[in-house]
Amino acid sequence: MTANQMIDVMIKFQITARQFMLLMLLEIDRQEQSGQIAGDSSAIAQVYKFAEGVEKWSFEEIDDLVAKGLLVDHNTNAQQRGSYPDHFEVTELFISAVMSTWTDFEEFWEAYPSFVDNFDDFRAPKIPLKASDFDDVQAKYRKYVRTAAKHQKVLELLKWGVKNDHVKMNIGKFVGSRGWDQLQELRSQPSSSRQSVTIM
Repeated sequence: MTANQMIDVMIKFQITARQFMLLMLLEIDRQEQSGQIAGDSSAIAQVYKFAEGVEKWSFEEIDDLVAKGLLVDHNTNAQQRGSYPDHFEVTELFISAVMSTWTDFEEFWEAYPSFVDNFDDFRAPKIPLKASDFDDVQAKYRKYVRTAAKHQKVLELLKWGVKNDHVKMNIGKFVGSRGWDQLQELRSQPSSSRQSVTIM
């Protein structure tokens, strides 16, 4: 997620950087716990580290996030709101604003070409480009494309690449190598130098 995208979310919900950081760390922790992403350390531990090393989130900050529908507070003791962040849960409102969803991957999968002409002989059977494990490709996509904004950019680049006949790589390899970066680089080149280039 870029700095510009983070600022846009803060402006949209009228929240502070501290509030945004809490929500993001909680969401990263949720994804780590569900196995959607592999984390090198528990994000919730970073929430505690910040609360202990800098300052706890105030009751007012927490109440504001709850009132805006961005956070659910499962603390039974109201006095613990700033001390026990693992009792907090981000809402779908926040998740959908910043994180890519499973539906996003399905949209990407549908947009990806299913077959391509045989490279050696166009009369031979077409080569399947989606001959990959759906769940495995989905997990990799979620790892690399974690925001809604990033998904839209990847989808835009993919559609451009398909339209201009630049995408002829197996979908698993494309996602694993972040082929959209190659498409971005290709699209930025003068059209005369990219006519015969394909992402294979």
